[in-house]
Amino acid sequence: YLTENPDPNNENIIGYNNRKCWPKDCRMRLMKHDVNLGRAVFWEIRNRLPRCLTTLVWENTFVSVYSRDNPNLLFSMCGFEVRILPKVRTYNEEFTLKDGVWKLQNEATKEITAQAFLRVDEDSMKKFENRIRQILMASGSTT
Repeated sequence: YLTENPDPNNENIIGYNNRKCWPKDCRMRLMKHDVNLGRAVFWEIRNRLPRCLTTLVWENTFVSVYSRDNPNLLFSMCGFEVRILPKVRTYNEEFTLKDGVWKLQNEATKEITAQAFLRVDEDSMKKFENRIRQILMASGSTT
């Protein structure tokens, strides 16, 4: 990636998508090597997909990198924002049990290996609000 897209001025960091729904200490830290790896993975996947089937657009994409500088793995799926924090990266903290937090457990050893933090993403909340608004408007017109 860097052979075809050199970055002498660290401009790859500018415009790198990050999940703003999480507190700053839980977001991906935009380190040069992690950003370049994320962009390289995106570039590689985009080039492997046939253009006649789909195209990936960088502005609509998020690539999270788990590394020594980034202890969280972030992704979104089915209307949820998910943050996975492995046990080895908790720095002697106890796992917390509260709403929106799941313990991830090894089935064989029953050891808790990570925590998954869940949030509903903004688009899904807006869709839900609009659907409720439609239902209320429709029910109001029938009375």
